[in-house]
Amino acid sequence: MSESTKNLVPRFFDKTALTYDKIVNQTTFAKDKYWKKEILKKVPQCKSILDLACGTGILTEKLSEKLPDAKIVGVDITESYLDIAKKRLASKENVLFVKQDAEKLDLKEKFDCITSSYIPKYCN
Repeated sequence: MSESTKNLVPRFFDKTALTYDKIVNQTTFAKDKYWKKEILKKVPQCKSILDLACGTGILTEKLSEKLPDAKIVGVDITESYLDIAKKRLASKENVLFVKQDAEKLDLKEKFDCITSSYIPKYCN
């Protein structure tokens, strides 16, 4: 019985949290940084941002630097990645992280902007 890619994400990624940032930089030949800069260029001035599949918070951190007064919510399904993201942005009072499945998101609020780096690879 084959599993969906999304169902494999927590099991696979949970064990890679500590090395993810370094590995993603190496395996994309540093293009990950470029892609995130391109995403940031498209983010308008706004008061609230939802960062789907935020992982270790690489993009979330850049968003908080660009819009320090915006409320930013990072969502991911991998607890160990969220732990790293929370440490990375511990000093940012405007950033919150939530463990949820992006396809079944239930935050009961609206956002001015929604971002994501890699979610299309894992969701239907």
